[in-house]
Amino acid sequence: MFSRNSTSLMFVSEKRPHISLVLPIYYELHDLLHDLAESKEDFADLTEDIGSAVGGSINKYIKYYTFMDASDLYYTALALDPRVKGALLLNELDEENAGRNILRTLRDDLHHKYFGTTEPLEV
Repeated sequence: MFSRNSTSLMFVSEKRPHISLVLPIYYELHDLLHDLAESKEDFADLTEDIGSAVGGSINKYIKYYTFMDASDLYYTALALDPRVKGALLLNELDEENAGRNILRTLRDDLHHKYFGTTEPLEV
């Protein structure tokens, strides 16, 4: 999903947090939890007990990811952030057109709310 060396995560260390970084952080956390639970890559030396404990935390992660995923706010903030825009969604989502469909829906919703258009826009 989101690579650990991504430049988008370097913005986290800034003095003011940005809501647009919630999605990249959740994507990174997903990868870290799964790598740790499966003792992959940097976590290959950890004991099976640690991996098992982290495996249980994935359910908690899913619970909070679901809350975040149900809100257009985080996707809209990401798409409007000039540092990130829609590139993360287009590059990181596994389903073929998932990122493009999310961006299209966000754009149509914004145009409907702020410009009064009801017709879907062409991509």
